[in-house]
Amino acid sequence: MDKLPTIPKPPRVDPGGSIWRTLLLTVLGTTVSIILTFGTSQLLQQHRKAKDRKMTAMMVMGNIESYASELDNISAHLAWRDTLATVLMAIPTDSLDDSAYAEEIESVVMVFGLPSFTYDNTAEQIFSNSIETWKNMGNFRFISNVGECFSAMHSIQEDYMKYANGNMDLMSKISKHPDQYPGGSKNSKILLNPDLRVAMQTIHRRTNYYTYLAEYIRFLNAINMKLMDVTEEEVKQFVKRNDEEVDIDRLVPYQQNFMTPEINVQDIPDIKNWIHQHHF
Repeated sequence: MDKLPTIPKPPRVDPGGSIWRTLLLTVLGTTVSIILTFGTSQLLQQHRKAKDRKMTAMMVMGNIESYASELDNISAHLAWRDTLATVLMAIPTDSLDDSAYAEEIESVVMVFGLPSFTYDNTAEQIFSNSIETWKNMGNFRFISNVGECFSAMHSIQEDYMKYANGNMDLMSKISKHPDQYPGGSKNSKILLNPDLRVAMQTIHRRTNYYTYLAEYIRFLNAINMKLMDVTEEEVKQFVKRNDEEVDIDRLVPYQQNFMTPEINVQDIPDIKNWIHQHHF
């Protein structure tokens, strides 16, 4: 009788189960992969946010430095007007219509022809829009100090423009209603006006005042730089880069190049036909 073949014994089942081990490893691998992916994404996002905050901070501090530089310019504009005003104020009031002082008197309009003072508030708006992010990061000192800077900047600009526009408005009133003011000419009427004389006397004080304010604004900004661990040189370089002109293949447009001769009705002989042809 033929011998039956020996049937191999089935492999012993591992109590832990290789299937469970495989499943566990798969789950662990997936979990680690998710954690790594999520963690990397979070790190990248935090890095991007930190970069955005740094850029916003540089824009803010650069904007404040530019404002201080503008105050320096205002002070320089006032300085030479102070000299001119001093010369004009030294002329006796009873000689303001004397022909001997005619040339000096004509320059009075230059005393009050002050430059406009504006500044770009884009950085301020960007900072305001991201204020919650700064709060979440705990940068309360930076928020407070930047707020003090912007508040001071608004007050300074408002006061300056009130002074400049007020003088120009009064000069305009004198020009429109010359009979209501003493003096033989428009310029002598300006120099005889008590309010404008006071304004001329304050030019020297304002010249020094805006120099001081420029330094005060820079003092506040130095605190901002310290809080953000940024040097003054870095901020100035940032401002310089932003102020550099962009080289484009296009000429600067000047308004006079777009002026055309006024229309002469004689150049349109047949008005009815012209209206018919050009009717939209």
